[in-house]
Amino acid sequence: MSMNWLRRFMYGRNGVDQLSLAALILGMLISITAQLVRLPLLSLLSWLCMVVVFYRMFSRNLYKRREENMKFMGVLNRIKGWFQLRYRMVRDSRTYKYLKCPGCRQRIRAPRGKGRIRVTCQKCRESFECRT
Repeated sequence: MSMNWLRRFMYGRNGVDQLSLAALILGMLISITAQLVRLPLLSLLSWLCMVVVFYRMFSRNLYKRREENMKFMGVLNRIKGWFQLRYRMVRDSRTYKYLKCPGCRQRIRAPRGKGRIRVTCQKCRESFECRT
Protein backbone atom coordinates (compact mmCIF):
# COMPACT_ATOMS: atom_id res chain seq x y z
CA MET A 1 0.00 0.00 0.00
CA SER A 2 2.86 2.39 0.73
CA MET A 3 4.36 2.01 -2.77
CA ASN A 4 1.13 2.86 -4.60
CA TRP A 5 2.02 6.56 -4.71
CA LEU A 6 5.27 5.74 -6.52
CA ARG A 7 3.48 3.41 -8.93
CA ARG A 8 0.89 6.13 -9.68
CA PHE A 9 3.62 8.76 -10.06
CA MET A 10 5.64 6.65 -12.51
CA TYR A 11 2.61 5.68 -14.60
CA GLY A 12 3.10 7.06 -18.14
CA ARG A 13 6.74 7.92 -17.53
CA ASN A 14 9.79 6.38 -19.19
CA GLY A 15 11.50 4.80 -16.18
CA VAL A 16 14.92 3.20 -16.47
CA ASP A 17 16.04 1.88 -19.86
CA GLN A 18 19.43 0.82 -21.25
CA LEU A 19 20.49 4.35 -22.18
CA SER A 20 19.61 5.69 -18.73
CA LEU A 21 21.48 2.83 -17.09
CA ALA A 22 24.54 3.48 -19.29
CA ALA A 23 24.42 7.20 -18.45
CA LEU A 24 24.15 6.34 -14.75
CA ILE A 25 27.19 4.04 -14.90
CA LEU A 26 29.13 6.61 -16.92
CA GLY A 27 28.24 9.32 -14.39
CA MET A 28 29.40 7.13 -11.51
CA LEU A 29 32.69 6.31 -13.25
CA ILE A 30 33.30 9.98 -14.02
CA SER A 31 32.48 10.87 -10.40
CA ILE A 32 34.98 8.32 -9.06
CA THR A 33 37.60 9.58 -11.51
CA ALA A 34 36.89 13.18 -10.47
CA GLN A 35 37.47 12.25 -6.84
CA LEU A 36 40.78 10.55 -7.63
CA VAL A 37 42.10 13.23 -9.98
CA ARG A 38 40.56 16.21 -8.12
CA LEU A 39 39.21 17.95 -11.21
CA PRO A 40 36.05 20.00 -10.56
CA LEU A 41 35.13 19.96 -14.26
CA LEU A 42 34.81 16.17 -14.17
CA SER A 43 32.62 16.43 -11.10
CA LEU A 44 30.36 18.83 -12.98
CA LEU A 45 30.24 16.39 -15.89
CA SER A 46 29.20 13.56 -13.56
CA TRP A 47 26.36 15.73 -12.21
CA LEU A 48 25.30 16.46 -15.78
CA CYS A 49 25.08 12.70 -16.44
CA MET A 50 22.88 12.30 -13.35
CA VAL A 51 20.57 15.11 -14.51
CA VAL A 52 20.21 13.36 -17.89
CA VAL A 53 19.38 10.08 -16.12
CA PHE A 54 16.63 11.66 -14.02
CA TYR A 55 15.29 13.64 -16.97
CA ARG A 56 15.00 10.44 -18.99
CA MET A 57 13.45 8.49 -16.10
CA PHE A 58 10.70 11.02 -15.39
CA SER A 59 10.01 12.03 -18.99
CA ARG A 60 6.47 11.56 -20.28
CA ASN A 61 7.55 11.74 -23.93
CA LEU A 62 7.80 7.96 -24.29
CA TYR A 63 8.09 7.98 -28.09
CA LYS A 64 11.14 10.27 -28.06
CA ARG A 65 12.87 8.38 -25.20
CA ARG A 66 12.30 5.01 -26.88
CA GLU A 67 13.65 6.38 -30.15
CA GLU A 68 16.80 7.60 -28.36
CA ASN A 69 17.16 4.23 -26.65
CA MET A 70 16.81 2.36 -29.96
CA LYS A 71 19.58 4.47 -31.53
CA PHE A 72 21.79 3.81 -28.51
CA MET A 73 21.11 0.08 -28.69
CA GLY A 74 21.96 0.06 -32.41
CA VAL A 75 25.34 1.66 -31.74
CA LEU A 76 25.95 -0.61 -28.74
CA ASN A 77 25.09 -3.73 -30.76
CA ARG A 78 27.48 -2.71 -33.56
CA ILE A 79 30.31 -2.23 -31.07
CA LYS A 80 29.45 -5.50 -29.34
CA GLY A 81 29.34 -7.34 -32.69
CA TRP A 82 32.75 -5.94 -33.64
CA PHE A 83 34.30 -7.31 -30.44
CA GLN A 84 32.50 -10.66 -30.81
CA LEU A 85 33.83 -11.03 -34.36
CA ARG A 86 37.38 -10.27 -33.21
CA TYR A 87 37.04 -12.83 -30.41
CA ARG A 88 35.80 -15.49 -32.87
CA MET A 89 38.61 -14.66 -35.31
CA VAL A 90 41.24 -15.18 -32.61
CA ARG A 91 39.54 -18.30 -31.23
CA ASP A 92 39.18 -19.95 -34.67
CA SER A 93 42.49 -18.73 -36.13
CA ARG A 94 44.01 -22.24 -36.28
CA THR A 95 41.13 -23.85 -38.16
CA TYR A 96 39.55 -21.00 -40.16
CA LYS A 97 40.67 -18.01 -42.17
CA TYR A 98 38.44 -14.93 -42.26
CA LEU A 99 38.16 -13.17 -45.63
CA LYS A 100 36.37 -10.06 -46.87
CA CYS A 101 34.14 -10.22 -49.90
CA PRO A 102 35.47 -7.76 -52.51
CA GLY A 103 31.91 -6.83 -53.51
CA CYS A 104 30.11 -6.11 -50.23
CA ARG A 105 32.92 -6.28 -47.62
CA GLN A 106 31.08 -9.08 -45.74
CA ARG A 107 33.27 -11.31 -43.55
CA ILE A 108 33.48 -14.89 -44.81
CA ARG A 109 34.95 -17.84 -42.92
CA ALA A 110 36.89 -20.43 -44.94
CA PRO A 111 38.65 -23.58 -43.66
CA ARG A 112 42.44 -23.41 -43.45
CA GLY A 113 44.73 -25.81 -45.27
CA LYS A 114 42.56 -26.37 -48.37
CA GLY A 115 44.89 -24.57 -50.77
CA ARG A 116 43.35 -22.41 -53.48
CA ILE A 117 39.55 -22.46 -53.24
CA ARG A 118 36.62 -20.62 -54.80
CA VAL A 119 34.43 -18.86 -52.24
CA THR A 120 30.93 -17.52 -52.90
CA CYS A 121 29.58 -14.72 -50.71
CA GLN A 122 26.16 -15.59 -49.29
CA LYS A 123 25.14 -11.94 -49.10
CA CYS A 124 25.88 -10.65 -52.63
CA ARG A 125 26.57 -13.99 -54.42
CA GLU A 126 29.93 -12.77 -55.74
CA SER A 127 32.44 -15.55 -56.30
CA PHE A 128 36.19 -15.14 -55.86
CA GLU A 129 39.30 -17.27 -55.42
CA CYS A 130 41.53 -17.18 -52.37
CA ARG A 131 44.31 -19.16 -50.78
CA THR A 132 43.71 -20.71 -47.38
